[in-house]
Amino acid sequence: MTDTNIQKVEVPLELEKKYYKLDFAKLARSIVQDLDATNGSNIFFKTFPKEKVIDALQNPKKNEQTLRNLSNFLYILSPQYRRLCTYHAEMPTMDWYIEPYKLDISKINIKSFKKMYDETLYELDNMNIKHEMLKALQVVYREGIFYGYEHKTEDSYFIQKLNADYCRIKTVEDGVYNYEFNFQYFELDETRLEKYATEFTTKYNLYKNSKKSRKKGVDLQWQEIDSEYSICIKADETILYPFPPFVGVFPDVYEIHDYKALKKANSEMQNYALISGTIPMKKSDVADDFAITLDTAINFGNKIVSELPDQVGFMLSVYDDMQLFKLSDDKVGTDKVEEAVNTFWNAAGVSKNLFTDGGTTDSTVRASIITDEQSIFVMLRQIERWLNRKLKFNSKKYKFKLNMLNVTYQNQKEKVAEELKMAQFGIPNRIRLIATAGMSVSSIESMNFLESVLNIPQSWVPLNSSHTSSDVNSPTNGETGRVSKEEDDVRTDGGE
Repeated sequence: MTDTNIQKVEVPLELEKKYYKLDFAKLARSIVQDLDATNGSNIFFKTFPKEKVIDALQNPKKNEQTLRNLSNFLYILSPQYRRLCTYHAEMPTMDWYIEPYKLDISKINIKSFKKMYDETLYELDNMNIKHEMLKALQVVYREGIFYGYEHKTEDSYFIQKLNADYCRIKTVEDGVYNYEFNFQYFELDETRLEKYATEFTTKYNLYKNSKKSRKKGVDLQWQEIDSEYSICIKADETILYPFPPFVGVFPDVYEIHDYKALKKANSEMQNYALISGTIPMKKSDVADDFAITLDTAINFGNKIVSELPDQVGFMLSVYDDMQLFKLSDDKVGTDKVEEAVNTFWNAAGVSKNLFTDGGTTDSTVRASIITDEQSIFVMLRQIERWLNRKLKFNSKKYKFKLNMLNVTYQNQKEKVAEELKMAQFGIPNRIRLIATAGMSVSSIESMNFLESVLNIPQSWVPLNSSHTSSDVNSPTNGETGRVSKEEDDVRTDGGE
């Protein structure tokens, strides 16, 4: 091959590299950036890579903090995971009532008994149990455990959440967990102590002084918090170490995210197009005998590229027959995302029809709810024992115990009907009936007194209706206040 022929080959390749490849690379970069933004390089995978999560799940005891942090992260990022946690935490109504025990009726002083009963009710009402315990359960279902510290005055109360990374269960007292706190938490920023009770300041100073005596084996880095003011609620009491109750669905959350990314990438790729232009050839038997120079072809090609949008690419070709390949719409996005979401709810053991319209009958969903309610009743027993331990700390002549009702917002109507039916047979459950209906027990006497003062029982007369009078022409066929059989049947599967 001569030097002239070599020069003819090298010059077009250099021009192609200089012009054509640089122009086409703009489209390639755009595609890669979109795929990268919706896949492995976003904040979700950077913060908690999928491989790291799988490793943590293989040894949950060793990776307690990692799983807890991941659960908090998913709670913010994943709407399905957040709904799952809040669904359980917000299920109970947190209604309660108290009853006396160890009561010797023959020796009771009615006036003294009534006074102590009112004082106990006021103490419990001041705790705002419904609100404070709701916040605690939200943490329990998200992190697997709740560590808290009480702050109270004569007429105010709240529970401060402690960082679970610096707490660990130490002992069990009267069936209730006690925990110890790592006071190294305040070393980096002692101003944090301003937000904590004086007990933390006292014990932190003990910790600092103990650092000088560590040679003698004294180390007060971990100290147990006074059980009279501490609270610890754990998601699963059968396993020693805490972990988020729904760790098993973590991989399914990733699957949903993966398929959402594929769906977006699929949609984006279908918006891209590629235009091919053929360089004209002379009608001769000479190889590479172009009708125009490559410089001219590339210059015109660059002018075309400058006028095209970013989603459209242009390439020069010497081939007469070129085919355009496009990504087909194979529903990889929609179908697979829906399938991943269904898998998530199945793995969680919760009916997806509670959150989506799946066409399932009401009776099927109700059966699923009953199963879910059992897990929350276990939590209520822990709260109940903790509150009763508090009542024992303030033990008086007459003793009272608190009962958390197994009432949820899903079964409240049925529970009220059950209590009302028992009351009609003379069972002494009127207080429990009022509590089941969601009313404060302490308001019974005060509201009754208020209505008497306002003369409401005498001045407020109900209007006549089919519920207060009998009428043969009424829709209830003469049965006062009774719902027709046809209306009642609508609530069954057949009615649906």
